[in-house]
Amino acid sequence: MNPLLEVRNANLSFPTRRGLFGRGTAVPVLRDVSLRLETGQVLGIVGESGSGKSTLARLVLRLLKADSGAVLIDGQDHRDLSPRAFAAAVQPVFQDPYSSLNPKRTLAQILEMPLVLAGDFVAEERRTRVRAMLDRVGLPQRLLHSYPAQLSGGQRQRVAIARALMVRPRLLICDEPTSALDVSVQAQILQLFDELRRDFGLTCLFISHNLAVIERIADRVGVMYRGQIVEDGEGRTFFAGPQHAYSRLLLSSTLPPIPGRPLPDVARPWDAN
Repeated sequence: MNPLLEVRNANLSFPTRRGLFGRGTAVPVLRDVSLRLETGQVLGIVGESGSGKSTLARLVLRLLKADSGAVLIDGQDHRDLSPRAFAAAVQPVFQDPYSSLNPKRTLAQILEMPLVLAGDFVAEERRTRVRAMLDRVGLPQRLLHSYPAQLSGGQRQRVAIARALMVRPRLLICDEPTSALDVSVQAQILQLFDELRRDFGLTCLFISHNLAVIERIADRVGVMYRGQIVEDGEGRTFFAGPQHAYSRLLLSSTLPPIPGRPLPDVARPWDAN
């Protein structure tokens, strides 16, 4: 049986500008990246800034094209899917809900648009589903005719999550969906994710630099460093004792010390691996 999402040996480089005295060069951003995500799982991807996490998300979302390798959705190359079929299967939730929501549209229009594009729903059914989804993400009906600028950051992210779920996608790609929110609102959004995962049976690629968030929400953890996945394993196993030296340093530097968690004994030893 095929995994819902599979990335096979993906490589991607970004060209630099041509210099005054010579050609530009290609900078590797993803290097031989492979991962598998089974239906119903949450795979958390962690790593420092510039490690390739968001580039991986954009690759899966077809916003970037790999130099080599493949991205498969249920065994099919994701670029072979029609735009409608891809949108029905995969939806994103981005870091900044304000920039990802059309400021000129009301919440009702924002949430209805995915159903309009899907083309399978009459007007009354669309309105019913919009109202139901607004309730499901904990927003009052009175906000239906509000604009994104009139909402708080947490409310905007709830709208972004609701929009992603309108067509009942099989896979969510969440790129730092809580990092722009304060701590108390982060906790509320994570609780919402837990509830929606249970209710909708969500499968999710969840990218974050916050290991505490990943520890709470992810079944499995993938660690990225310099465009490579250097560790991939069960969440409980990872947080109990990561195997790669970079993972150990990352864990020790971002989470409070916990008895039994190994600490690296030398600085940056992974570069020799």
